[in-house]
Amino acid sequence: MKISIYNTPLISQVNKNTLQNLLQYLIHNRFTIVLNKDKMTMLINDIPTMSRNTISEFFDKLHETNYEYFSFISTLFKSDIPECLLYNHFNVDIYELKSFKDSSLNILDTVPEYKDKIIFNLNTVLNKEQTKILDVITFQKVMVRSLCSRSYYNFKNAWINGSFINMLCKFYSIPIASNLSRLYNLSMSEMYNLAIIFAYFFVNKCTEIPPEDQRKLLSNYHYLGSSSNINNVTSLIDESLQKKYSSPYFDSLNKLVYIINEIAPKRLSNLDLKHFYTISRSFNYNSLVSLISIEYPGYWLYNLYTVTSGERNNLYFLMTNTNLLKETIQFISDLNYNPVFFSSFDPI
Repeated sequence: MKISIYNTPLISQVNKNTLQNLLQYLIHNRFTIVLNKDKMTMLINDIPTMSRNTISEFFDKLHETNYEYFSFISTLFKSDIPECLLYNHFNVDIYELKSFKDSSLNILDTVPEYKDKIIFNLNTVLNKEQTKILDVITFQKVMVRSLCSRSYYNFKNAWINGSFINMLCKFYSIPIASNLSRLYNLSMSEMYNLAIIFAYFFVNKCTEIPPEDQRKLLSNYHYLGSSSNINNVTSLIDESLQKKYSSPYFDSLNKLVYIINEIAPKRLSNLDLKHFYTISRSFNYNSLVSLISIEYPGYWLYNLYTVTSGERNNLYFLMTNTNLLKETIQFISDLNYNPVFFSSFDPI
């Protein structure tokens, strides 16, 4: 089942009071913090040509949309800035905020600068004179991360299509299982059983279909092994979830750790959520992004963009060691020219 980024543990502190403070700040400072289109056009046109990679390719494609999904602001000389505008692991998406069902947020629909926009505070990338984007790499990365998140939020029945979920699941389950396998000295068959657990968890996050249909999807993911073994493992997962939670839905990190304790090799029976977080902090240079990405597919897709653009983090080495890096680069490069993916950023 789809998860809102506001329901992930690290972002869940964005509560109603936080939203009210944000709302008041954006409205009261509207005329002094929002950079107009001419200003942004000048700043973006002044960006030097970067080496070609998947993030710069994405940025070039985004240029065709005139960056219409963003409201660029600068709070360099402001005080009392809401904390959520200063996060380096998260950007407020006004469009997704509507999921809070807070009627007071509707006023933002009357403000063209904010309606359905992703708020991008440029403080960390601009010079003090606000005449130049100094940190081009961060500027581009934030756009990619925000729109991967927007694309994920927009899906109804399934994210993009079955082929997309298949490949994304592969680039999630195999590296993470490989990481744990190395740490706990698992055999190859044990590692693939662990990968099935992660794949089942991830597919649940990328679809709104019943568990029995999720199992059918997984049975065709041949990189996980034989269909019979995939069915055996997923059946064990369903039985364990039903026994513990009276529900077959595999939809939280607590459930994921519980299942690993229950049906993975005994050496993993003492793994707890805190330890799992500890060993999951290095899939991105930004450790908070890495932790969010474990249960939030929009950020995992962003992880793949950073890895295929040259970021040498732990995920890069896991991809290399599992011979998935070349395939991942091709997947992300193809995605950059997929009109369905780019149309998934549009408000529905």
